[in-house]
Order: sequence, then structure tokens, then C-alpha cells
Amino acid sequence: MNFEPVFPRSAFLAAAPFLFCAAAQAIGLTQVHETEPYRPRENNPETNYGILALDLLFGSNYVSWYGGMADRHGNGSYRVTNWVNNGDFYTQALGADWHFTAALIQRSTWVTARNGAIASQPGLNSIWIDTIFVHRPADSKWSGAVVLSPGASTDFDHYDERLLRLPVQASVRYEASKTLAFELGIAYTPDFTEMPVLPLLGVTWNPADDWELKARFTSVTLTHRLASRTSLGAFVSYDEASWMIGERNDFGQLRYATGTAGLELSQGFDITEKTPATIRFAAGGTFGDSLRLYDPDGDVLRASSNMDGGVFLRAGLQIKF
Repeated sequence: MNFEPVFPRSAFLAAAPFLFCAAAQAIGLTQVHETEPYRPRENNPETNYGILALDLLFGSNYVSWYGGMADRHGNGSYRVTNWVNNGDFYTQALGADWHFTAALIQRSTWVTARNGAIASQPGLNSIWIDTIFVHRPADSKWSGAVVLSPGASTDFDHYDERLLRLPVQASVRYEASKTLAFELGIAYTPDFTEMPVLPLLGVTWNPADDWELKARFTSVTLTHRLASRTSLGAFVSYDEASWMIGERNDFGQLRYATGTAGLELSQGFDITEKTPATIRFAAGGTFGDSLRLYDPDGDVLRASSNMDGGVFLRAGLQIKF
């Protein structure tokens, strides 16, 4: 995903200290496709492929809608709809201190333009695999992780090697106490077009059993557990996505950037005795929205639209088969 000065760099630098003091969950609040390398996972050496298929297809689905975004200069309006589906499909211990996880993430996006400088894009797709290597020595407060995420982001009108991407994360985590942990690292993501290499800062703090303040990369969340399976959270997040689009004779790179802030309610329930599920609803506003159309290498800007803030809505369903 690639971003641009819809969210000015000065604002990003001003927000950096705040981002370092909290963190966001990958599944649920903020960016539902964000990798969480240090999240505990169970080994699954004996894979039931029927259950695995259900988990991948239906286990974690989110639909988000960004609307009411008018061009600041009166050049039409836009709305963006995302469908994200993700899920671990293999996790296994590699010796005493190493653990490996592979997760499949699919994101489909529809950009609808009304008299805008950039035309509607009804079929933008991204698919990638997070390969997560975590080193967690026994009886140590330190752990480390490397994440390689090969994938493709395109409208699939035709094949071009530039639609293939390899985002990378590398970080270390220090557990200062049972309630406080810090993360420091670096991330390379082609989605952030103008700043593909970014520091990866994170903090997780649990001041009480039913409160969590979390910050990671470009997301911040504060979550309060109201009951054993009911939570309410507040979030601020900045997200970017880019795709290689167009025919061979008119190939380009489209980038969407937005900030979101709002609230999310999470409720757990049981579909069957052995099938727990969680439903989530989020609502809020967007800020710093922009669409940019570049040449294929992202060097020449062909068309752009900066938008006023709009409305953000999301619904999600997670099922553990």
C-alpha cells in the first residue's frame, strides 16, 4: 500500500511520539490486515484440510466503507469499499526457541468516483502470504521477529513483474513486565509509495486486567473489556494501499491513503458448542484522504485528488472452526 502527503509528513512526525505510546491489534481494531508477529499461536502439525479451508474462507472477514469524501477543489467525490479476509494456515515450533507461522491475506477494493479526476476502479485486488519467524528464548524478556510477505497488488488486467511485491518487517520485543512491552524495528512496504521504509515502534500496556493500550506502526488503540466476551475500543490509524493498474499501453500505479478514528464494539458468542465467533462493528471518521495515480514506478504523478474527511464504517465476523 502506498501513501502520500494527504497526511503531511510533519503530521506523521508529530504523531510519532504518540504512536510509540500505544498499539493496535491486527485483527479487529484499525488495520485488520496488519501482521502481529508476537501474538501467541498454537501449533497445528496435524492439519485437517477441511477445517483449514473453512478458517481461510470464512474465519476472518471484514467489510469497511469510506464515504462522503468530496474533492477539496470541487472535482467530484469518492467512496472506497474494502473486503479483507485473513487467517493463519500453518503454525509450527522450529526447535526450542523458534516458531513459524504462515498466514494468507486477501484484500479486494472498489473505488467509486463521481465526476472525479481519477476514474472508478471496480476491481483492485491484493493477495499475499505473511511468513512469520519468531525467536523467543525460554526465560528471556527479549524476543525477535522477521516477517516476509510476498504477494501481488493489481487489477489483474495483465501481468507485469512490478505487481509482485515483498514487504519486510524486522523487530525486537522487550517485556519490561507482565503488563508492559516495547517493540522496535523497521518495516519496508511498497504500499507507502513515498516513504516505503519506516521505523516500526510499538508499545503494549495493560494497566488493569480489563484495559489495554496498544500502539504499533501507524495504529493506536485503547480497549476496555466490558464483560468476559464484550469489548469497546477507540482507535486512530493511518493506512495506505497501492495497486498496479491499467492496460499495457497505459500502465500505472494507483494509491489510496487515509487516516481513520472512531470506536469499535466487539461481542463474542458461540455458533455451536465447539465453534466460537466474534462480531465487530466500527464507526468513525476519515481524515487526510487522497487518491494518486502515478506512472508504473511511482515517480511521475499523473492525476490526484485530495479529499475532505468522510465517514468510516466497518463490520467484521471471526469464526474459529
